[in-house]
Amino acid sequence: MRSHEVHEPLNLNQFRALAMEELKKIPQIPVDDFISHLLPSVHVNFDEAQKHLEQHASWIDFMKVPPRNQQPHDDDVYRPLSEIFNALARALEHQKGDEVGPRPTVTTRMDSTPTCVLNGPKNFYVRPDAVISVLVSRMGQEEKDLHWFNVACPFEFKERWSTAGWEDNAAKVIWHMAYLMANDPTRRFVFGVTIEDVDMRLWYCDRVGHVVSEKFDFTSEEGRRFFVRTFASLACAEVSQLGFDASMTRIFVEGSDEGSLEIKVDGRTFCTTRLLSYMGADRVCGRGTRVWEVYEKDDPTRVPRVLKDCWAETSRRREGYLYALIMAQALTLSAQAQRATEHLLTVLCHGDVSPSAGYPDDTASIRKSYTFSTDCPTIDLVQPTTGEPSASLHLTDTIGAIPHIWQFVRAAAKNSAYPRTHYRIVFEELGQPASSLADMKSLLTTLVGAAKALNLLDKCGFIHCDISIHNLLLVGNTGKLCDLEFVRESDGARATNDAYNDRTGTPEFLAHELLYGRYFYTSPEYRRRTQGTKTFTQHILHDAESLWWVFVWMLAYHDKQAPLPTTNDSEGDTNTHQNLLNQERHKSTIQLFVHHMLHYQRKPLIMDEGVFAEVTESFPPTHTRLLRAADTTRRFLSEWYLKEATWIDKPDLTVLSGVYEEMIPFLEVALGYEGDIGRVRCII
Repeated sequence: MRSHEVHEPLNLNQFRALAMEELKKIPQIPVDDFISHLLPSVHVNFDEAQKHLEQHASWIDFMKVPPRNQQPHDDDVYRPLSEIFNALARALEHQKGDEVGPRPTVTTRMDSTPTCVLNGPKNFYVRPDAVISVLVSRMGQEEKDLHWFNVACPFEFKERWSTAGWEDNAAKVIWHMAYLMANDPTRRFVFGVTIEDVDMRLWYCDRVGHVVSEKFDFTSEEGRRFFVRTFASLACAEVSQLGFDASMTRIFVEGSDEGSLEIKVDGRTFCTTRLLSYMGADRVCGRGTRVWEVYEKDDPTRVPRVLKDCWAETSRRREGYLYALIMAQALTLSAQAQRATEHLLTVLCHGDVSPSAGYPDDTASIRKSYTFSTDCPTIDLVQPTTGEPSASLHLTDTIGAIPHIWQFVRAAAKNSAYPRTHYRIVFEELGQPASSLADMKSLLTTLVGAAKALNLLDKCGFIHCDISIHNLLLVGNTGKLCDLEFVRESDGARATNDAYNDRTGTPEFLAHELLYGRYFYTSPEYRRRTQGTKTFTQHILHDAESLWWVFVWMLAYHDKQAPLPTTNDSEGDTNTHQNLLNQERHKSTIQLFVHHMLHYQRKPLIMDEGVFAEVTESFPPTHTRLLRAADTTRRFLSEWYLKEATWIDKPDLTVLSGVYEEMIPFLEVALGYEGDIGRVRCII
């Protein structure tokens, strides 16, 4: 997502900093726990494997002259590890099977990569010091060169131990793992290894987060046991045990770097034609949502559908179930009210990714139900130096950029990671997201359609909880609301008992009460009676306000005047005057939507007519009529917020029901505007 105000491209250190920013602390667990719960379980005679290791010439050399006593460079010092791994793999293949299990089958090899840049999307011309990769290519055809999508485990080395060396290795291996999770859709989890001299750590990450083992000396007696178990497990694991998704198959397509995918959903197979969205996939911790345009493999007409793949919180209700719940409730409404179902998508099929592929696809099962102890130590990460306050500023402060779903999770990192389950859902309709529409009439059609869908949800007893520009679609000439995974009952009953009683939404469109986590308009009597009790919950007005912020965003990022804020006045006074106007507009936009301004500006902007008029004063004259409609809707919402004052000793959310019945006409007035207010100013 980028606007025309383009920052310098992020360099490698900045991307590494971004990968580390979300982690803060990584749980550190005993090596035995890591091996037994996170490494693949394989049927191998480990004692026999260790004997073979200790007889290998390269291993004997390592024991005689440890890396710290050798001449640099790191790559050459540790190159024998690849020889040792591959020799150990060959020896394992000669082990005999028994009544417990068959003969081991080797599935990977290890390569040192001192001069090799791995192929792959957005690879930044970097490489791990070594990689373990699968023997059978995941690219749909055999690769001549190493490819990131075949890597099961990246390595980073330093021939001497130092704090700086350890931090550098940690930053690099974290970035390698994050890169794989972000760019390879078939990746469920990934391993990593760092070594400083003979001190070795094992790394793991999935959509819940990262885990690292305690440090161990791999040349010590105990360390050799850990070393052999690690290498043997990674050498003989099934591909699915190495983190690859057995329910996804990449198909080679001539001229395509990544090919297409065949994806199984509830017993049906779909083929991807293009990636529509990967919002959230670039962050390791989270839902990792990707959306593709697909067609069903058995459909000769190849009717386009939409497939969403994500890692949902295990105990949260699935999106397809919520659609069915809403539709069932809609059948109890009048025929007139039921017509609003056209503003929701149609579910073709959905389900948790089936364990029939040979593995259970939820993080608790993948981690073999491992839980961290209450006193589990954590590693404090040190961000690489970028020379800037925060690398994330390039993403969050870019004009028009919309960040990922934001949840207010305040617990410690090791306690806030919810177990997740791999889930897919397929929709019949393929539409255009509102964020890609440049025509204001199309945008407003989408906005009104979303309001009608929210009105239907209200009548059925639900709220959406994540209204943003990305969750509105235009399908043909009909506006639709999508992404219902955070839907909950509007009376607050479910939220009170839900394990996920969080406040969800996208920051730029978040209601002002949600930003603060409190009600502003309750009476003194209510506050006295509820003092010391937790009563705040997300409610219908928060969705309605978020929809209003989407309306304002549409105006803020459309401009008939093409030039953007600049200090270049070489073309004379006229251009300079336009530039000054654009700079004022730029400041207004910052106040409206950029993160660090939200807490200061959101409440007065929605509740104070003067503040809203002042902030939007620099908007072009073409916006006047639409701004008037936005202001009318703003005043209407501020009046509805005052209904909170009627509550006595608990939130009476029923008094807020019906808000959309009165809000929709205001938006339809805006829809009647036929003028041209310009093109969208940002590219998303």
